[in-house]
Amino acid sequence: MYGISKRGLICLASILSRAAAQNDGIIREITTTTAGGWLQDGVMFDVEVSAGGDNSQVVDSTDMPDGITVMGMNILTPKEEMVCVEIYSKSGSHEGFETDSAAWTFLGSVSVMGQGRDALTPIPVRSFDFGDDTFVPSGEKRSFYVTTQDQSMRYTAYPDGPHTTGSLFISQTVPVGITSVERSVASELNVNIYTGVASDYAFGATWKDRMFNGNLLYTLGRDTSNVPIDLAANSASRGKTTCDNTVAPTASPTISNAPSGAPTTKDSTLKAVATILVGGFLQSGNMFDVSVPSVEEGGPEGGVTVLAMEMSTTSTDDICVEVYSKEGTHVGSEDNASDWTILGAATTTGQGAAEPTRVPLGSLDPVHIAAGERRAFYVVMPEPLMRYTQPIMGEVTGDVFTSNDDIQIHVGSVNAFDFGGYQSDRIWNGAIIYSLGVQADGKYSDLTADARPRSCPVPGAEDTVTDADTGADTNTDAGAGTDADDGATADVDVDTTTDVDVDVDVDDDVMVWCLF
Repeated sequence: MYGISKRGLICLASILSRAAAQNDGIIREITTTTAGGWLQDGVMFDVEVSAGGDNSQVVDSTDMPDGITVMGMNILTPKEEMVCVEIYSKSGSHEGFETDSAAWTFLGSVSVMGQGRDALTPIPVRSFDFGDDTFVPSGEKRSFYVTTQDQSMRYTAYPDGPHTTGSLFISQTVPVGITSVERSVASELNVNIYTGVASDYAFGATWKDRMFNGNLLYTLGRDTSNVPIDLAANSASRGKTTCDNTVAPTASPTISNAPSGAPTTKDSTLKAVATILVGGFLQSGNMFDVSVPSVEEGGPEGGVTVLAMEMSTTSTDDICVEVYSKEGTHVGSEDNASDWTILGAATTTGQGAAEPTRVPLGSLDPVHIAAGERRAFYVVMPEPLMRYTQPIMGEVTGDVFTSNDDIQIHVGSVNAFDFGGYQSDRIWNGAIIYSLGVQADGKYSDLTADARPRSCPVPGAEDTVTDADTGADTNTDAGAGTDADDGATADVDVDTTTDVDVDVDVDDDVMVWCLF
């Protein structure tokens, strides 16, 4: 009877160990969390690979893979429609490079069907560029920036710990060896994901102590030739441009069955900038200023046109919202109705504290703000069901609360219905939907000025404003998030904005909103 000698077993063990360490064609995944709680455009985070176990007993260095290659991911979004996602990466940590777009490599944009707030939305394997720019060498870090343009990314904020930017959030151990008869050749590779930041699009303001919700799909080593392509990738449109433009498949794709066909990425000129969704108090309305930087300051030469808005309310019933505007600041005109022009009134369904409620496109007269100019807005509803936030970092009326390259939203006031009582130094919870340049009425909707409603029914309104009496919305309740309800926690957050986050750092944590 023939057998294998002990020496032969050791050799076999070495061969098997080496084979196990090479790319085995298996796509693995590591999940961070799906707690949600906040919304923002995007999230940055670091991935690290380190050796674990008793590596001194590995037969030789070739038994250990030299790192991992990230090939896909799943994200968490409240959307149940097509969502355009852009993916960037850079060698090393994201810290210190959050706003330095030149330091990052654009991997591609992909349009996928959102699966809603409680299910992960796949970004299929190989639907973005991978290889050297997604390879994480053992002993090193690589950072990833996953972003939308319309606050469609759910994430979790940790304003009170225990997870701070740069701290280890989760680690996964991958066995890469076996144990022989005479000698252990077992070893491990650790895949680590670190707490990152939420980020305003693109490479804009950031909020620390935030964590990407979802998972990464990866394979061992650099060689991905034997990794099967995910046929579900036909649900995505892979592109080489950002979501600002139509995404088209590469002319000569390097992967034989890469997604092809007509792109589904939105070709839209609409943009948005948001404040927060932290809430904390209720009243009928808010006044605030929006300014556009001068061309010399980097503002858009043609200015911007405000087309629609999102606001935050505790109501989930049909509500009516009126929007007014005036040239210059609102300061000094808080109770003077004659200074203001009504832009329109819209009846819509309130989305509750966890998500923003949109004043739909077409509901308002378009308002152009030239570069270097400021314009005030008064967003109000007949009943005191509009959420707003008191500053916690000393912000006062007129301070810039949030901004992007095009516009700035300033701290304003909280106001009773119909230009009643008001209090200054309050933060509107909402978002401005706009387009660059001058836009004609009717471009984005069939509803135009002659058919646009101009007022809401008035069931009765408060005439005075005090935070105590408007404070109906508590941070816990208004924070939208409860683990059951928002996947999030109490103000952690509100699955939205501010982290919009008010994370309370408001400034550092204020995150812009997050339009849900």
